[in-house]
Amino acid sequence: MTIRIRLIVACMIAIALLPLLCGMAVSDTFSNLLSFQGRLSTPDGKPLPDGSYTVTFRIWDAPSDGSLTWTEHQTVTQVGGTFVAYLGSVTALPNYVFTGGDRWLGIQISMDPELSPRIRLVPSPWAIRAGLADNADTLDGQQGSFYQDASNLTLGTLLDARLSSNVALLNEVQTFTASKYFSARVGIGTLAPQYPLQVENSSDLFGARAIYGLSSSTSTGQQHWGVYGETYSTDASNGGAGVYGRAYSGNSSGLRGETSSDLGAGVFGWATSADGYGYGVRGVCPSPNGYAGYFQGRGYFSSQLNAAGGLLVTGSALLNNSLNVVGTTTLSGLLSASGGITTTTLTTSGMSTLNSLAVTNNATVGGTLSVNGTSTFSGPLTATGGITTTTLAISGNVTIGGTLNANGSGLTNLNASNLSTGTVNDARLSSNVDLLNVAQTITANKTFTGSVGINTSPGTYPLSVLTNAGTNFARAINGVAAGLGTGQQVVGVFGETQGTATANAGARFPLGCAES
Repeated sequence: MTIRIRLIVACMIAIALLPLLCGMAVSDTFSNLLSFQGRLSTPDGKPLPDGSYTVTFRIWDAPSDGSLTWTEHQTVTQVGGTFVAYLGSVTALPNYVFTGGDRWLGIQISMDPELSPRIRLVPSPWAIRAGLADNADTLDGQQGSFYQDASNLTLGTLLDARLSSNVALLNEVQTFTASKYFSARVGIGTLAPQYPLQVENSSDLFGARAIYGLSSSTSTGQQHWGVYGETYSTDASNGGAGVYGRAYSGNSSGLRGETSSDLGAGVFGWATSADGYGYGVRGVCPSPNGYAGYFQGRGYFSSQLNAAGGLLVTGSALLNNSLNVVGTTTLSGLLSASGGITTTTLTTSGMSTLNSLAVTNNATVGGTLSVNGTSTFSGPLTATGGITTTTLAISGNVTIGGTLNANGSGLTNLNASNLSTGTVNDARLSSNVDLLNVAQTITANKTFTGSVGINTSPGTYPLSVLTNAGTNFARAINGVAAGLGTGQQVVGVFGETQGTATANAGARFPLGCAES
């Protein structure tokens, strides 16, 4: 059966074509649909019964033959003798379909041939004007150069995706490959920096760092710094600091250095001036119970050591030069000095080996004092330990509860019958006598009912041992605990501090500690 179609409202086609003919993007409130209304009837003009019919729509670039630019199949429903179809609702209508010239609509009903003639699609009067938008000179009264000027962007937000990869973003991990100059303060971990660079870290994790510097170079013959500070201050009274550390509370450190190298330095200070009174490392402590410098292990000084406020040694100290102490010198550990020591007051309870000693006030020797040169005591001398010196000059009273070893120069009228008040020379004793300073082997069991001191005076404990060795891996006691019991602490050697002051005085660890 041959069916024909009669257009009822052709103008609706022209109106619906408006957004398609503009050649520009259309607002999201519009869709690229072409509204079409018609009537299906027989060749003699009688309407077909209401119902559903299959219709194929095609858009051509010519009134006959030509090239097909678009097609779709729809099932339309005729009601009351008319039907409505929205072209593009099945197969989208792209904008390019209406680019380049006139277009004709071809319609095919079911299996019948395409109706002839094709329907020419024409724009409405306003759509003709819209066709100029493909090559418009202005937009909203502005030339194209207006929209190429970024300063004219006064509304909206530019998406990150529109930025090049060379733009730094707040939430992206990026690398700056060029140098940057900041004319204002920079804060990391803080929004209110008070200094050119202020870094804060509120993490409670062990080992958390605000600033971490790492010099990963392994080249030899060069100096490398993880953190390097420098000051150009010329203020003679206040001075400056290349690196300044401050601790506010707890068992914390304003500045801490650590090295795992057997030749490295945890903290290294260098005063490069050849004259004046510069300090490589300087410590100041106003508290009478605190320390401007605290050495828990051995201390090594290759040049002269000057202490204006006194010197306290509870561990061991090795000096390759002289020591000058204006205040009190207290030696409860091991002190070895290849130079001389000059001090106002001297108190020792450990072992000290010196080249010369000059004490201008009181001197109390509770341990062993060995002086290779001259010992001069301008004030009283009290010794409960042993003193060995080449020359001894004492201007005040002398009280010696231990042993005084001298070369005997100037002594006369010595009588062996008066040995009750003297000391027998070791050479006068048999080889079966145990001597303090001779390496001997005891071949029988011995029981000591009192305290024993090795390299130190006996204390309140059964055994006290002190070493003055300055070699690597030196040990006072080498103990091995072989116990394998669980739930218990097994200790090879238990060490305890002699410090009695409050705050953080004395050794901080109840167990023996060896540091590289």
